[in-house]
Amino acid sequence: MDRTTEPEAPTRPTSDESKEAVEQRGLHSLSLVFEISNRIRSNLIPAVFASFSVVTGGIIGLYIGVAIFAIAIVFSTIRFLTFRYRLTSSELLIDQGLLFRTHRSVPLSSIQNIDSVQNIFHRIFRVAEVRIETASGNEPEATMRVLSVAEVDRLRDQILVISKGKRSNAPSLDTLSDDADSGRPSLSPTVLEIPTIRLILAGLLSNRGQVLAGIAFGYFWQAQFAGFNPFGGKWEDANKENIRDGIRGGVQDILRTARASLEGLADSFGDQSKYGVTILLMVLFVLLFVFVLRLFSAAWYVVKFYGYKLTLREDELHIRCGLFTKISATIPRHRIQVISVHRSWLARLFGLASVRVETSGGGASENGENAAMTVGRQWFVPIMAMKDIGTVLVAINPKVDWDSERLHWYSLSPRARQRMFRLPLFVGLGLLLASGVLMATEYAKWSGTVLITAVAWMGLSAWMSGKKSRSRKYASSDTQILLRTGVLMQKTSIGFLDRIQSVDLVCSPFDRNWNMATLRFDTAGAGPADHTLAIEMLDSTVATNEFYRLTKQLP
Repeated sequence: MDRTTEPEAPTRPTSDESKEAVEQRGLHSLSLVFEISNRIRSNLIPAVFASFSVVTGGIIGLYIGVAIFAIAIVFSTIRFLTFRYRLTSSELLIDQGLLFRTHRSVPLSSIQNIDSVQNIFHRIFRVAEVRIETASGNEPEATMRVLSVAEVDRLRDQILVISKGKRSNAPSLDTLSDDADSGRPSLSPTVLEIPTIRLILAGLLSNRGQVLAGIAFGYFWQAQFAGFNPFGGKWEDANKENIRDGIRGGVQDILRTARASLEGLADSFGDQSKYGVTILLMVLFVLLFVFVLRLFSAAWYVVKFYGYKLTLREDELHIRCGLFTKISATIPRHRIQVISVHRSWLARLFGLASVRVETSGGGASENGENAAMTVGRQWFVPIMAMKDIGTVLVAINPKVDWDSERLHWYSLSPRARQRMFRLPLFVGLGLLLASGVLMATEYAKWSGTVLITAVAWMGLSAWMSGKKSRSRKYASSDTQILLRTGVLMQKTSIGFLDRIQSVDLVCSPFDRNWNMATLRFDTAGAGPADHTLAIEMLDSTVATNEFYRLTKQLP
């Protein structure tokens, strides 16, 4: 016999819980302005095409551009008016949308990162853009553009306190605002601070300036040939040919003047030293050009990482940096799957290194990430002195054994160099054969050049094969694995056995022919730091023994 039971009346919440459960908050009053500006930036390419269309006399491009911006403004307005969020004792509830309503519930226990970004306009109005992430995807679970700094502090403190089961009056973390400005003492021990002079040095040692200079040159060149003046105003269509001819003539005049100056200076040293002086001056010119590009790199490093500070509080690492755009990124230590230490040949010369990390759920590509994610992962520590590497690695994971004498490093198979050289050798033999064929044809004058190229190619390949085979090494302990690779750019990747999902022993037909094998390690992180935990061309006996030993140690 069925029995119907009256449902029990829900327990009446306390006044504080009731207020928290029903209190909904919207975005800051300036959110609409920042949302529209973000839409404009995201539609910048259509705006450029519309501008060129207007300059060249077309009107359709203008209509298309106006329509795109009108639609963007409408969507921004709807989002601002309908976005509401509330924080309960167990979850963050977000509602948004007009025709298609979206209700999102984010459990506080699953929230991993609470990142904040402040550009120069955010700082003027004391607001910030907040991104809340979990480990369940490549994109943030919630993006709030924008909240006041006070509201950012409140959200960060309450979410972290509630998710960890702490008292609600626990001290808050470092905020976007400086400690001196906020009036609150910093509770996080400082792990690393990067002085500005070291950022400048990092820029001088990198190639980042080539990208910036290429973008600037490309924009100027395209603008000139499209009849658009990047410095304001416009040129008539009738003057485009004159403009193009003027640019070509100016470049040719500069080249002729430089050539005449070099030849005149060389003549002053005498005919015998003419060519030597010319080559020397050309080399100096190239070095000067490279130095200017390095200055672009130094400026980029200073703008992006000015005031870099890495702090540790309990189980969370915090990064704050930026000259114009202030970035605050949070990375829980238990999410870090792989650490890698990068050292270019110039960095090794000055005793410097950089550190990158991979986190669980970190499969997004760099192009699809926001600024806080990029700093927190790909640029975790952009530059540091090697004497500080131990302190930083232990702060990331206390189990790290970076350069202990207890580590036994395995080199590749003794035949690895021969295997690496096999393909370049075939290419060199092909060039030698081509040189012999050319001698019997009308192109015999090129046979000597091809012969020299073949000999140089095989010599350089033999040297590089030896360097590459010696640079790749593998080590392991009871808690970690370490892989070292690279000749010019050296990278040491560190994985932890308690965070490795599986170990694979791979033997291809070529491996079996050379008595070699490959060890592959699968972790939960793979993304912008370009970690591939695999060591190839190990001796098959060493790889097999390591495979069985590690599989017994995996959790």
